[in-house]
Amino acid sequence: MELFLHIGSHKAGSTSIQSFLEKNSKTLEESACAVPDFLNYKNNWQLAAWAGYPKNAHYYTDILCSHSKEDLKIHAEQFGKVVKTYLEEKKRSGNINKLIISSEALYSQCSSPAAIQKIAELTMPFFEKITLIFYYRKQTKLVKSVYAQLVKGPSLTTSSYNEFISTIYDDKIYNYFATVDQWAQVFGNRNIEISEISRETNLTGKRLIEDFLEKIKEPNKSYTLTIASNTKNQSPNFRTLNILRYINMLVSRSPLALNYNSKIIRISHYLAKKLPFKGDFTTSFDAEIEKHFAESNKNLIEQNFTNSTIVSIENNLEKT
Repeated sequence: MELFLHIGSHKAGSTSIQSFLEKNSKTLEESACAVPDFLNYKNNWQLAAWAGYPKNAHYYTDILCSHSKEDLKIHAEQFGKVVKTYLEEKKRSGNINKLIISSEALYSQCSSPAAIQKIAELTMPFFEKITLIFYYRKQTKLVKSVYAQLVKGPSLTTSSYNEFISTIYDDKIYNYFATVDQWAQVFGNRNIEISEISRETNLTGKRLIEDFLEKIKEPNKSYTLTIASNTKNQSPNFRTLNILRYINMLVSRSPLALNYNSKIIRISHYLAKKLPFKGDFTTSFDAEIEKHFAESNKNLIEQNFTNSTIVSIENNLEKT
């Protein structure tokens, strides 16, 4: 079997890809290509939560507020067994040639060598080939999307955009080369396919899904594959984000123990997003951001990550 592991990054078409996979999982399986239903769009976080535990526990218990510490501990103890059992069943059936897992959380929540190694040790015994797929956007685009997510999402960020920009330069999530290189050290440089999402590369909408199909070696099949070209995960405009940020500030000063799942916050955010405001992010920081990440982006391109020549999975495992 061959594994295609789509690891992100964030805000680079992951929602469209996961929506496509979920809608077409049965059609793909007819082509001997499996998509685990327990790692679908809403549950794709599970592998990253298991692999990155306990280092990433704070993210799930205190920021997302999606788990109690005890629940997350149980997940960390049991999920690896669930995946192993599933892979054993698929390999034993002999009906599957390829398996696809898509989760941008793997990029952000499995950034440590130990977490990546944990995924390798779980998957490598079952696959003759493992190909990592990584899509990315220019950092100037990513920082705006991430800031919007922090304000409108569970983090309930109160920082201004100016304050946020000062924090990005030491955050590994924006240094694509540094993060992808850690995956390459375990899975091999030539087992990674990287593509930029932009209008210039024509990898948006339907073309992105077509490119993904080419990467998983499922192009131009005779059956019909639904292209989720209208899948959207858009951020509010900048003026609306400021309204949401002021709401977050009021929440942070409240004596009540409120979090993102509190009804009052959900309703307040919902109403704010309905306001007819318009306004774009300032571009005054873009040149500074581009200059800061220019060298690492150059390294990303020159490293020539590609799976055009597959190196031995067994040799990579022995080296790590």
